[in-house]
Amino acid sequence: MRGAPHRCRAGVIDCDRRTSPGLGARCTHEPRQGSRRTAGGNPLAPPSTADSSTLLVYVMDIYDPESWAYLPSVSAVLSAACSLVDVEVVQSGRFAAGSPAACLIALLAAADLPVSTVLGAVQHQYFVGGLPLDAPGVLGSIANDLGLDGPAIEIFARSPRARELASDDFELARDLALGGGPLLLASRGEQVFEFDGPGASGDRLVDQFRTVLTRP
Repeated sequence: MRGAPHRCRAGVIDCDRRTSPGLGARCTHEPRQGSRRTAGGNPLAPPSTADSSTLLVYVMDIYDPESWAYLPSVSAVLSAACSLVDVEVVQSGRFAAGSPAACLIALLAAADLPVSTVLGAVQHQYFVGGLPLDAPGVLGSIANDLGLDGPAIEIFARSPRARELASDDFELARDLALGGGPLLLASRGEQVFEFDGPGASGDRLVDQFRTVLTRP
């Protein structure tokens, strides 16, 4: 199995990372408040012995038609997982490199929203609206629609730090030896699990996630 990265999106400015076997670069800072919420009544709630290091990693490209087709299914598990475990997005840079990748990083860093909500807004604007994320006014408009500070996000998206984080994403994707297309992984302790790819139903992915949570 391939190692899954644990990367910071909550504290993008001063994140201290260390290397862990099987997990790649892992943040050592405390998670953002609310990033691990109690899942009262959630059928996916892990048992009391659940490993708190479980991480869901989605490797994708916002301009990739395969990731757009995968979104309805992957959103089901991303939405379920965000209240139980950390969810991280790693961009492959196959289609959306440089500026659009930095724009997505700025959105994800600022949003205390489900990852699937942010990805859905961005990809709908591109595949349905025909507007790339880094076109004038698009990032700010999406941010405002999500209830975020559009001007502040636009400033961060243009910063060297956002570009650096995008480059880190591309390098991590290359380290995973991706041949192309979106990839959903779960890292639990020293084990890494790969989910079914495009074509799998949301129920199928949720079932796989449940299996990961219940493994010893």
